[in-house]
Amino acid sequence: MLTTQTSRLINAPADIIYNAFTDPAAFHNWMAPGDKTGTARFITEQPYKKIVVGIRPDYGGPGYVGETIMEVRLERQGPATLVTIIFTNIPLGVKPEDNEKATQLSLDNLERYLKVS
Repeated sequence: MLTTQTSRLINAPADIIYNAFTDPAAFHNWMAPGDKTGTARFITEQPYKKIVVGIRPDYGGPGYVGETIMEVRLERQGPATLVTIIFTNIPLGVKPEDNEKATQLSLDNLERYLKVS
């Protein structure tokens, strides 16, 4: 089982970031990098602190089978929030370094989304 962890300090309060993850329209607007799509289901939500989502990709072949688990941890740090995203059960068709790059792109998208909304 492959796992990655990526963190970034984002200049926004935890409740705003939490809402960007839990509002389905917002989530699908910024989360997937490029043309990647998938089906997401919320497993656990701890308001303003933690979100666990199961994601199944809508692309790829045999190496992309199964549900990847994305755990998002939100830690307030003054007016900013440390966002840590941990992916587990990454499909064998996804290289960990590619998943980390995609996560960084998603965090870039999140920051842009938060500045616009």
